[in-house]
Amino acid sequence: MQPTLNPRATWPAWLVPQEDDRHVLASLETMTPVAWSALIAAAARHNLVGMLVWRLKQSPMADVVPAHVRAEVSRIQRMAAVRGLIHQAELHRVLRALGAVGVQPVVYKGALVAHTLYPEPSCRPMGDIDLWITDDEVPLAWQAMEGLGYQQRSKSRRPLALQRERDGEIQFYSDAPGHGLIELHWGVFAGEWLRWASSVDREGVRERIEPITLVGHPVYRLANEDALIQLAVHAVINHQLSGNALRSLLDVALLARQGIDWDVLAQRTRAWGLATTVGLVCMLVAEIYHVPEILPGLALLPLSVRRQRLITRFTNAQRILEGYDLSASPQRLLFQLALIDRPGDTLRLLRGALWPEAGWLSRRYGSSDLRTRLQHTLGVLQGKV
Repeated sequence: MQPTLNPRATWPAWLVPQEDDRHVLASLETMTPVAWSALIAAAARHNLVGMLVWRLKQSPMADVVPAHVRAEVSRIQRMAAVRGLIHQAELHRVLRALGAVGVQPVVYKGALVAHTLYPEPSCRPMGDIDLWITDDEVPLAWQAMEGLGYQQRSKSRRPLALQRERDGEIQFYSDAPGHGLIELHWGVFAGEWLRWASSVDREGVRERIEPITLVGHPVYRLANEDALIQLAVHAVINHQLSGNALRSLLDVALLARQGIDWDVLAQRTRAWGLATTVGLVCMLVAEIYHVPEILPGLALLPLSVRRQRLITRFTNAQRILEGYDLSASPQRLLFQLALIDRPGDTLRLLRGALWPEAGWLSRRYGSSDLRTRLQHTLGVLQGKV
């Protein structure tokens, strides 16, 4: 029988270093072998085992880890370090090739947070590398990627014409050793929900980008406030707090500790129609990771009792810890509707999602006839689109 871990356990909060870790040490000292196995397994399921292992290797925590667990921890750390070096080498290779043709991208999501928020890049695994470039830079970047041996690939339901129109991405992939998936994005706030239910100031986001050096190359990053909003939107809107939600919330927790102008962020999210989304993330980060730096955001973007009751019908901290997949549920649309700030945007989203314009249908499905339209509407209601 596979060991289980209490879904209400506080282990995720252990991942965030604190000045006083005595409560963590006390918990570790009372753990049984079965509990240790369950802890490692739970962290692995959520792609957080690298960060957990790093924490357990720190003094004085290492002193209370049993010998058999220390051996497993060392093995996991070595594997994570190797994967981290592979991703770092790929990031270096791609940024060097782009820089050679005059393209300095905005690095965001996994590739950025792994190198700027986590104690070691290996603590934060990633599935791909996300880079935001301008439309004018696309031909140069495309040439550079092909020069590295990557091939462009498109999903049948996400043609490039539609991706360009919706701030989507171009995917480049190589199965050569040490290579993987690189996504060149036209924007960092993509998707139909954002188009119909928000008013993101995309030009302002671009104007606020900041220069940094990453793995030895000059690139850009989002301003902290924009980065936190983007991480929240990606986790909640794009992925419905499913999959790697616990890891995404840790990204936000660690970014909050870097310093956020919460008054600016709150004003921005209200203007963009994203106050509920970011407020929900602040609430979950406070509940799961116990990070005091998130509390100003929670105070400025509180969810009403009615809104909390509505949203927790679909997701909450316990469901996230259990790995519940809302993205594959017919309730996904209802959850997305519950996140809308402004009542007038609800009808816009419903119309755009259920009965989109003919041009959008043609670009996505190759047809806009009645049969295609009805199939699309049914797919949305079933949570498949």
